[in-house]
Amino acid sequence: MNAFELTHQALMSNVIDDKIKLTQQLQSLSIDQKLNYKATQKIQKIPNPGRPKKPELVRFQSVPQRDKSNLGLIKTIHAICHIEFNAINLALDAVYRFQDMPKQFYQNWIKVAFEESQHFTLISN
Repeated sequence: MNAFELTHQALMSNVIDDKIKLTQQLQSLSIDQKLNYKATQKIQKIPNPGRPKKPELVRFQSVPQRDKSNLGLIKTIHAICHIEFNAINLALDAVYRFQDMPKQFYQNWIKVAFEESQHFTLISN
């Protein structure tokens, strides 16, 4: 299976569960040495990676500061979920964007994407 095509599919997915499953599939195929790292298509410009429509993406300056109450703790955990989700996209972007690197580069970034997907899943559940 072509690593870049599958990575692009995961990167552009707007459905969280699909992005997680595709990232897990990438990791499994990487471990089993079943990924092909040959660029077969021109790299597409990605202005924004796939993400759900809700919640709305806002600048951090517009988010009110959290207090130390239970609600503040919940908001902090929610913010960490967003950070982990964005970390998945960043790792996938590194794989997709740089298609002339050594195989180990891709394997490392796929592993990072997978680990971030695990963090996201643990925290969001």
